[in-house]
Amino acid sequence: MAPAQDAQENRQSTCVACLEPIQAGANICPHCRSSQVPHKWQVVSQALKWIGGIVTIISLVVGVVTLSRYYQDWQERRETVAEIVTAANWLIKTENYQQAWKMFQQAAEINPSSTLVRAGRFRLSLLWVRSFHAENKLLDETLDSITEILYRGMADADANQSATILAHVGYVQVIRKFSRLPIFTDVDALFQQALEASPDNAYANAMFARWMLLEKPMTESRLLRSEQLFKKALAQADTRYFVRRLQFSALTPYTYGYDDNIETTALTVLLTAGVEMLKNDEGLPVQDSRYKIMDGYGRLGKAEHVETLIAALPADDHLQVYQWLLAADDDSRDIMAEQSTYVMARLHEQLGNNKAALEHYNELLGTEIRKEIAALVNRGIERLTGKLPARALARNYREDKVDSNNPFEFHLDTLANFEPTGASENFTQAIQFFEAGLVENPASLSRLKQTMPEYIARVREAVREGDEIEKRNLYSTGFGRWEHDNARRGWVALGSLYAQLLSLDGQIEQALAQLGDATEAINKLDGDWRPTQARLEYELAILYLTLAASNNNAGDKEQAMLLLLSAVEKGVTDSELISWLDIRGEQFALLGDDVRYQNLIRGR
Repeated sequence: MAPAQDAQENRQSTCVACLEPIQAGANICPHCRSSQVPHKWQVVSQALKWIGGIVTIISLVVGVVTLSRYYQDWQERRETVAEIVTAANWLIKTENYQQAWKMFQQAAEINPSSTLVRAGRFRLSLLWVRSFHAENKLLDETLDSITEILYRGMADADANQSATILAHVGYVQVIRKFSRLPIFTDVDALFQQALEASPDNAYANAMFARWMLLEKPMTESRLLRSEQLFKKALAQADTRYFVRRLQFSALTPYTYGYDDNIETTALTVLLTAGVEMLKNDEGLPVQDSRYKIMDGYGRLGKAEHVETLIAALPADDHLQVYQWLLAADDDSRDIMAEQSTYVMARLHEQLGNNKAALEHYNELLGTEIRKEIAALVNRGIERLTGKLPARALARNYREDKVDSNNPFEFHLDTLANFEPTGASENFTQAIQFFEAGLVENPASLSRLKQTMPEYIARVREAVREGDEIEKRNLYSTGFGRWEHDNARRGWVALGSLYAQLLSLDGQIEQALAQLGDATEAINKLDGDWRPTQARLEYELAILYLTLAASNNNAGDKEQAMLLLLSAVEKGVTDSELISWLDIRGEQFALLGDDVRYQNLIRGR
């Protein structure tokens, strides 16, 4: 055998299946009988494996590129959010909360899941609620969003933080009430939950007190309950400024326009708070609160609350806080200068500083001051010196003893000086005296007739001032319903007297005008005024008949008939002054042919 052939025969390979040595070039393995020739699908499969590997590599490369781009986009959005949050935080420092809120909204749209945005919006919500201002059209939506964000903060809050959050949610309802927006939650329950979570939490106590002071009608007990809540809140120094601001804004509205006990209770609480602020060097209350406290001693400068307030506070503390507040007053408040001087005098007197008290009293004694202050000064001087000042011995035009030697001048002096809004025995005596004179000696009343327009103008002005106060719902202890009604009664009494004087002189048209004005001043009032309205209508009916008798005017006669019917319907005969005998009298003879008049007096 040739050498080449021997070499070919001796060459071996390995089975593709069992890996046993077999002769090179064999088609079938002698051991496992497996074919050693690849099938055509095996070739395709092998090719596909190579292709799959290549595709995997390409996909991996593409994925790496995509991930790289995604990471770059994420990084850019993260940086953008961080920039917006930083800008929002600067806006918060300048208290531009609404703009900061808008920027946080932008940041949330870019990255809704950002913990940085979530924390920032939560912190802003707490701050903004404490001094909330926003565009009216955005109020409802914004407050709803703030409430949602605050509630989301409850997830990982401890007890004290939970109380703070619930208190702020409750305070959102305070804002909603101020803004006249609907409230859909039990606010009292919210604050109770806050206090249960942390009884000493400053925000829970102060904000609950603020909510409590929105309830109507206000009561003295609720004011005192709120004071206890504010005291607890003020125990924490880090929130004291906010709590003080809340306390004063909540209480100062009750220093005016309410019952005396409400006003003096609110003023006492505020003055006591002022003493604490002065001792703790907390700084002055805001101007509006200062003014309302100072005005509270007497809304119209009449010092009507001075004695109550002096009794409510220790005199030394009271004098210090009053001087502290007074020093911050300004020249535009001259209207209260007399009252302030009196308060200082009264506080010095209370402390036993009689010399200083007398100096203040004498300072007022030498000036033209309100009658109310003058009376108080007189009593103060009498307490310190044992005698009234000479000025106090002059008339007060209220309950002075009638001068029997010269009653005409006495009563005329009363009408020239009476206080239109006060109840005065002397005024009533003067009207009765001059009405009697109309019958007994009308000629003696010529001087009275000349001065009557001046008296009526004064009382009319008081009524119109009261009308404006009533229209604005600003009645107070200085000028209330009682003062307003006194002025109205004065106008009616003077108008009726003047109309009779004019009628005696034949000035019927002028008399009608006077009675008509007085009637108009009371014709819109309730049933308590019906007797007065009836009497005026009765007097007007007589005047119209007097006029009809002279001019034979059917219209005047008709007006008289209508007025008489109205007066009777309102009960004019129920008074002791006018009877059916008067209605059947000669003064109504002109109505004798009127069927309505005949029916009216039939059987009477």
